[in-house]
Amino acid sequence: MKGRKCSLTRQRYLKKANKALHLTHTQGVLNKNEVDGYSEFTKRCFLGKQLKIKALGLKMNRDPFKSVFYKDSIPDWYCPTCGKRLLKLLEDTLLFKETLESRVKRDRREDWYPDEEQYVYTCMFECSNERCKQIVASSGRGGVQEIPHQTREGKVQVEFIDYFEPKVFIPPLKIIDIPYDTPKSVRNELQYSFGLYFVDPGASANHARASLELLLNELKIKRFRIRQHKRIRLSLHERIGLLPIKYDSIKPLFYAIKWLGNAGSHGGSVMSKNDVLNLYEILSELLHSVYDNKQKGSKIWPGRLTNEKDQYLKPNKRL
Repeated sequence: MKGRKCSLTRQRYLKKANKALHLTHTQGVLNKNEVDGYSEFTKRCFLGKQLKIKALGLKMNRDPFKSVFYKDSIPDWYCPTCGKRLLKLLEDTLLFKETLESRVKRDRREDWYPDEEQYVYTCMFECSNERCKQIVASSGRGGVQEIPHQTREGKVQVEFIDYFEPKVFIPPLKIIDIPYDTPKSVRNELQYSFGLYFVDPGASANHARASLELLLNELKIKRFRIRQHKRIRLSLHERIGLLPIKYDSIKPLFYAIKWLGNAGSHGGSVMSKNDVLNLYEILSELLHSVYDNKQKGSKIWPGRLTNEKDQYLKPNKRL
């Protein structure tokens, strides 16, 4: 009963986030067929009671942040330092071993199958930019994937390939572009969020929400009020309400990030990666609106956000 109550609380948070977005975006409504990529939790929250996900002006390329990788196939992960080139796997650094649980199952079960094998791995990636060559360390879990294919004789053969699911990147990948003028405190908090994205989406969303509080600090929004000679801390909701009139057009974005962050703070196991990517997309829109970098010529982080023709945009030279 307690778990069900907690789940209903999270649903309410996501519904409120969508309601906030509804005040901002009046075009580009996504229908049910267009949200198949979202988790069941998100679809249930956003599509229930005629609440619909509102499409933002930009669309994230989410595939690299939901993918596993193979020895000979790496997702489009851009270097977190220069942002200009993709990371490449240093194959001689890839080490993986079968877990104890996997070994026990294999030894005890007669019906054990190779695709049940589970690994832990560690490896290094290198930026393909000759002027950068940043090294990125990664670790996580892996397994064996069964891939059937047909021979020339028409027979079906099964091939087993090792796959790897990252949980940690050091330094963390940049999932969205952070405008150059973004204050250091907000930037650092987002880096913490990116670092937790693969291993704990809920905690990642919570840090993204914390970056919103820091952003309000930088915008000189007061944090306390005086009541009966006592200093009382204002809630995030109250502080958003104190934003100057010039931010009225994007104030719903503040509220949406707040509600999505609240959902993450009430249990990371419920929020999926897609839920957090929803938050990041809104946050990217907000930061660019506040710091007006779109008009200053900054570009979207390559591989993350794409234009209407799904063409990668040039990276920002100032990182």
